[in-house]
This record gives sequence, C-alpha cells and structure tokens, in this order.
Amino acid sequence: MSQSPLVDLNYYALLVMFFITWISGGYWLYVDSKTRGSSYSVFWALSWILFWPIGVCYLIRIRQEHNRQHPPSRRENISAVIAGSSILATAIGVSLSSSVSISQAGTVIICFGILIPTMYYILLYRENGSISQGTEKSD
Repeated sequence: MSQSPLVDLNYYALLVMFFITWISGGYWLYVDSKTRGSSYSVFWALSWILFWPIGVCYLIRIRQEHNRQHPPSRRENISAVIAGSSILATAIGVSLSSSVSISQAGTVIICFGILIPTMYYILLYRENGSISQGTEKSD
C-alpha cells in the first residue's frame, strides 16, 4: 500500500524545518560561544547538530556564565531568529494541528512565517530598548 502525497508533504515540511533549525542553531552556537571566549566552539555547534540536549545545556548554563567580547553581528542575529522561529514553529505546528498531514505542514509553515518577524522585533527591542532601528537610547 502506498502512502498519501499529503503524508510525504508533511514529512518533507518537517524535515526542512529540522534542517533549518540544526544549521542555524549550530551556526549561532558556534559564533556565540566563540565571542564569549570558549575554546570549544566547534564542540558546541556539533553538539547542537548531533545531540541537541548538550546544546541546550550551553544555552541554559554556560552561556550565562560568560560575557560577550563584542556585540552580536547581523548574521548572528539572523541565525538566532531563524533557529528560534523554526523551533517554535515546529512545536506549535505539530501540537496545535490535527493529525491530518496537510494541516500539520501548513501550520508549521504559517507559524514559521509569522514567527520570523515577531522574533526579529523582539530581538531589536531587547537590544535597543525600542522597535525602531534608527533611534538611539536616551539616558
């Protein structure tokens, strides 16, 4: 018995989201750990890609213990936004949609599209204290 094309669509949509999460998250952990002075940057990136609970350990514990040597680059911010958005979109899409494959795939993709700008604006607000990019913080 062959599978429905909708099952294949769901499978490929989720596979793409996991791939995006692994690559962007691994890059983000690599750059973040490098700017915090870690000599194990490659280990942290590979740990996220191969066994993500170790990467989560870095995010929760080790990252908080060290200060950044310089502010995050635009590329690092983008990879953090994409990694966070894809994790949340996959979790929300799979948990909120029904078991119908097209529903899950569509929900994951829609959530990802909504979360990208949302996470970007949250990042801007956290860095600048306001949403607008061109204004400076007042004392």
